[in-house]
Amino acid sequence: MTRILLHLMVSAVLATVASADQYWIAYEGNDFPENEGWTRLWNGPIAERWIEDGALVIDARESGTTCEWYNWYPDTVGPDLGELFLLQWRVKVEDVSGDWIGVNLALFSDDCWGVGFYLTEDTIRSAYEPGVSAQFEPDEFHHFELRSSDMRSYHLYIDGAIAIEGSFWEALWSNKVLWGKSSTGTTCLSSWDYFRFGVVPEPSAGLTVIALLVAFVVTRNSRG
Repeated sequence: MTRILLHLMVSAVLATVASADQYWIAYEGNDFPENEGWTRLWNGPIAERWIEDGALVIDARESGTTCEWYNWYPDTVGPDLGELFLLQWRVKVEDVSGDWIGVNLALFSDDCWGVGFYLTEDTIRSAYEPGVSAQFEPDEFHHFELRSSDMRSYHLYIDGAIAIEGSFWEALWSNKVLWGKSSTGTTCLSSWDYFRFGVVPEPSAGLTVIALLVAFVVTRNSRG
């Protein structure tokens, strides 16, 4: 009877995790973003763009007012209990005319909490947390991954290593993800291999609950 009860409890947990509202949006650099559902926006002289070796190249070096960026407007952004929000991108930034902004990206949650970053050839800076930054090797592609389980705090990894532990800020916008070069005043060349985001099951959530259930059943049996 105990074995049947445990099986039913585990099945219920797994069914709850599997039925959560999860999604995944992935741009893989094989076509222009607007052809894959992204909204294209630009400003100033039009940036040169092309696809090269599976990456989108944005040449915004003509003018400091040249901007080229992409928006996505999800119906829902953040995770529920037992889920994890992921934002992943792989980019190389070159020829930045200043030392503060090359390219930028941001995301805004369902309830108007946001996080954003500026990238140059060798540095990533939080747009809304003064003094929060991390460095990486210039002239190379790097993989970045932001993880958040509550859309209030986050961990940012660079090439698999933790680089920043930060916080979201209260914003004026909601349900939006953007990336590219949307800031004026600098010029740069950037290559975007991919840009992905979505909600996935938190790896330990289901396993933790199952472990607690097993412990409960074992304790109950030992007392019986």
